[in-house]
Amino acid sequence: MQKRYAIPALFLLIFTASVGLLARAQKTEEAIEDRGITLTDLGVTEEQKAQLKALWELKRQKQIQAVKNLRVLNRLAKAPMASAEAIKEILEKINQ
Repeated sequence: MQKRYAIPALFLLIFTASVGLLARAQKTEEAIEDRGITLTDLGVTEEQKAQLKALWELKRQKQIQAVKNLRVLNRLAKAPMASAEAIKEILEKINQ
């Protein structure tokens, strides 16, 4: 009888904790935004801002490429007739 309620209770506990953590993170983010803290306030120079922008763009491009690679690999994994050679070619192309 106790096992019957254990899984839903555990799920409810995890869900409640997750929602609480998300709400706290959002409040923290809003508090920072409310303070109006900018990069200039933190002592970041214009050169450093340009470097941060370039780094952010590089990260964004890498993330886009990773998603494209994942889609290709996912399609290949689902293909029933995918040959070992085709898989090897795609993996080599991705690792370049």
